[in-house]
Amino acid sequence: MTKIWLEKLPEIFDQLGKRDRFILGHFYGIYGYRKMIKAELVLRLELTIDGVYKARDAAVRHAKEVYHGSDLHLWRRAYVDTKITATKGLR
Repeated sequence: MTKIWLEKLPEIFDQLGKRDRFILGHFYGIYGYRKMIKAELVLRLELTIDGVYKARDAAVRHAKEVYHGSDLHLWRRAYVDTKITATKGLR
């Protein structure tokens, strides 16, 4: 399951807007972005610390919107449904 997530998550990340990729990439240090401390993000984005967290939360919401209906979402639903069906058969 982890292998599939690691393969498919970059596709979702790449569909985000430039600002969302910048925020998430630097906030978490993922997909080739250098992790920045919050103070550095404050300066780069010209926001308050609360603004940085709000921007991060908005970027995560956008990522969730892209995730729903994606191949990864459909695969996960099928995987989870299959596991639920398999465990119900054991009862």
